[in-house]
Amino acid sequence: MRPKISVVAVSYNGGKRIVPTLESIRLQNSKEKELIIADDYSNDNGLTVKIIEDWLSMHEKEFLRVAFLKNKQNLGIVANLYNAAQSASGDVIMFNGQGDTLYSKNTLNEVADEIEAQRYSGLPDPYFWLGNYRAFSMVNGIFKEVDLNKDLPSHHALIEKNPILALRRNLLSWDIGGVGTVFSSRFFEEKHFPLKNAPRNWEDGPAFLWALIEGKRIGVLPVMLRWYEVDVGISWQKKKMPFFRRLVDRSYIDEKDIEKNYALRRWISELTPANHTLEKITRRYMKDIDFQIIMLKASCVFEVMIEHKVGFIRKVFQKIYRDCFYNKIRRLRNRGYQKEASRGKIDESFVVEIFDKNYYI
Repeated sequence: MRPKISVVAVSYNGGKRIVPTLESIRLQNSKEKELIIADDYSNDNGLTVKIIEDWLSMHEKEFLRVAFLKNKQNLGIVANLYNAAQSASGDVIMFNGQGDTLYSKNTLNEVADEIEAQRYSGLPDPYFWLGNYRAFSMVNGIFKEVDLNKDLPSHHALIEKNPILALRRNLLSWDIGGVGTVFSSRFFEEKHFPLKNAPRNWEDGPAFLWALIEGKRIGVLPVMLRWYEVDVGISWQKKKMPFFRRLVDRSYIDEKDIEKNYALRRWISELTPANHTLEKITRRYMKDIDFQIIMLKASCVFEVMIEHKVGFIRKVFQKIYRDCFYNKIRRLRNRGYQKEASRGKIDESFVVEIFDKNYYI
């Protein structure tokens, strides 16, 4: 059966950057396009909401269905995605953050073709699939491709071949899962939704942890899904942390204080590991989080004592970091990988049409 795909665009103080995201959805060759826009209570004096409303006034009729959700308070990324998914009618849901765009004009058709083929072969739908992406940045209106070296096809192959090794690796380096994710609608059913108590601004990492720790199959789509804009999206909108905190905080969650680590630990403690090995990995990771909390508390004290100046204490923290994290990452970095395949040619006409420099300067 061919899937019906709903596309969700999320925004928060995105301004003009939401327009390329919306345009990439509008230009899809798919005949039945459903668009859900979810603004998470932007506080830019109504600028982002007005830009979206103006865009919808011109293009709403080009979609089979459109819904524009305006939250009455800031819910965070997880709750915003959940609410948007409740308004979607498709059995497959694709999310795009502001600034991110679908990869080409045929992306939705290619995703639908691949999922239909997997269903025809007898594969049941997973809770979510991982697909491919390419990253970019815009500097003074100039498009530049960026190599993030994460969430690559070789990583996806590792998930299928050795999910336990993929889990071990990700708990250290967080380079698998998230950038290119397509969800089944049942992921967001109340009885299944695993992120209710997860950190409010971290959806991809916990989804990956939940699936691998509880033994859920993660699907793979050999399809280019999106262009991913680095450094400016919702999850990147946070103040630069002081040196010591940045050194030991490896959770990459967009929240302002140490509570994020407590929230992550509480959420992980509620998971049900699928077997004894996964239970041991989970317990070890919870100890790592406890260690991070201690280090974060200590770093805050040291930051006050030395007023962010470098010195002996900085060297101590660097050594602890290398001994506890970096050396483990190096040992796992090249295990279980296949050689990376060519990513193919860029659809130049689509890139030129979508990435209008006026939206970025």
